[in-house]
Amino acid sequence: MSLSGQFKSSPTAYLHHIAARMAGRLWWLITLPLALIGAGLMADWRWAVVGLMLLFIVYPMVMTMVILRYTAHPSMARRSTAEAIEFTGDDMLRILKIERHEDTDDVRFVEIERCPVVRTEFRRAMVVVTVGPAVTDFLLIPRKSLNQDQLILLAKKETTY
Repeated sequence: MSLSGQFKSSPTAYLHHIAARMAGRLWWLITLPLALIGAGLMADWRWAVVGLMLLFIVYPMVMTMVILRYTAHPSMARRSTAEAIEFTGDDMLRILKIERHEDTDDVRFVEIERCPVVRTEFRRAMVVVTVGPAVTDFLLIPRKSLNQDQLILLAKKETTY
């Protein structure tokens, strides 16, 4: 069992990652307004206007509501408050929050969640650990909070695209 260094991932980083995952999964939705714009330019200009309205007004509003729904999910709220992780021997992670007492200098780790490591992606400054099949099933860990042995453990589950 190995404890990582203390870290705090920004909620904006989680929002950005969910938006990127949603755009990756729903890439085909962009083809409808583009087809309308193309057909509208050839047939009737009003269809091009409808396509532009879908592209620049309707889709951003709908995607904002969908992405905010995912960021408000209880599991996402728990994982975004993580301050440390502990690696267990059975490909599981214990997500921990640090409790500090005001009167003393005592620090206590409280387990938020225990989850399996399904897949790992290494980004420039972050390690994205996927812990399940849903869009919200991931954990962002800054690379600087992990030591070399922990990076090697996570690299066993790495996927390349």
